[in-house]
Amino acid sequence: MMKSLPRKRVIVSHFLCSLAIVATVLTVVYFLWYPAPYFQINGAAGVLKTLIGVDLVLGPALTVLLYKPGKKGLWFDMLFIGVLQLSALAYGTTVLYQERPQYMVFAVDRFVVVPGTQLYPSPNMSVPICEGSWSGPCEVAAVLPDDLQEREAVLFRSIEQGVELEHQPEYWQLLPTQSALLLQKAKPLAELADTTADAQRRIARFVGASGYDVTGLRYLPVVNGRLQAMTVVIDSNDASRVGVIAIDPWRAQGEKD
Repeated sequence: MMKSLPRKRVIVSHFLCSLAIVATVLTVVYFLWYPAPYFQINGAAGVLKTLIGVDLVLGPALTVLLYKPGKKGLWFDMLFIGVLQLSALAYGTTVLYQERPQYMVFAVDRFVVVPGTQLYPSPNMSVPICEGSWSGPCEVAAVLPDDLQEREAVLFRSIEQGVELEHQPEYWQLLPTQSALLLQKAKPLAELADTTADAQRRIARFVGASGYDVTGLRYLPVVNGRLQAMTVVIDSNDASRVGVIAIDPWRAQGEKD
């Protein structure tokens, strides 16, 4: 049956089918697994580029090169292309799903985006288990215990086992209960705007769109697992999140210094 299909029809159909599948994956990734701004914070673009490169570019290109009606072994060529595309699709979607942001945890002096694969479950977890939602990951704060011995245990686990405070759910609290702590650690956004010309330009654009005055805003870094940073902007009165700016605050401060 395959041998009787016109070459142009097969090539166009293959490309359109690949396009529909990739578009569906992109929709799920952008709007469900990594709603803005988490796609940029988590650096999911690398995996998506691989998936798009194989499924939308390489697969159809191989069909253009290999599909010739009546060619001996044509079924094997098409099977190879299909397996290649399905493998890239399975790999890409699996990685993207596993690494999707499940929690945004405030710890010490920053927010950390934590996927479910980096959590260490605890029977003493003090907040409800969250799978994330259409609006993004659940927001919590990791708070050091008051007991000195327990604090030392947290520090030991961080140094010896590499399990940072933000990955220990037994010390999490609901974020709104820690507004005072966030405001204590946050810095005036105007200070960040005074670092580089790029920061000033981005912050001016953000403030103009937010409806706030820059004096009413403060900021905190937000990092992913690779320590790539952006800037979370909060209201100076109640610590509610206003938005995220694509500025690495530490790099901006370093360039100023």
